[in-house]
Amino acid sequence: MAQTVYIAVVGDHEVGKTQLLNMYINERCDESYNPSVGISMAEVTVEPNTKTFNMKIIEIDTLESILNNNELMNKITGYIIIFDYTNPATIDSLGKYISFCGDKHIVFFGNKIDRCPDYEKIERYLLKTYDRMNVFSGSILRNLNVNEVFESLLSSLDDSHKFSAVNTSREAAVEYQKEVPKQSKCCLLI
Repeated sequence: MAQTVYIAVVGDHEVGKTQLLNMYINERCDESYNPSVGISMAEVTVEPNTKTFNMKIIEIDTLESILNNNELMNKITGYIIIFDYTNPATIDSLGKYISFCGDKHIVFFGNKIDRCPDYEKIERYLLKTYDRMNVFSGSILRNLNVNEVFESLLSSLDDSHKFSAVNTSREAAVEYQKEVPKQSKCCLLI
């Protein structure tokens, strides 16, 4: 019997939320930009290992659009927080999404590494700042790590292991790195 999970894809405007879903579900990407409005949902059944998941993937254009929908919010099991490596403002806003997600399962997806030669520096910062988060860097247009971000989230749901942000500021990250040996708890695919 398939386990039903609700996965929400959140992030600022123009980071690639719709394209991520298109690439994952349809294995194609439309390079033109059509902004999403409100909440949309897609459904797909997957079998990443020995377990079958009925995934209901919810694309949320803004956090405000879901705040009044308590029934849907309570069903969400995990979040993919997507940001754009070429737009620093989308990286700066990650904290608000983490706060919004609470103690739900969270996976980051950094998009457009093919357009950002310095993405590895940003990635290292994120790994330090958001301890115990799964961070994936990829390119939706090139289909780099698109499937992996969903598989990672499903794996964490299957393991019943919740990820949480221990450090949500640069200062906390620096202090944490001084106190703890260099031992990453993040999953990083490049």
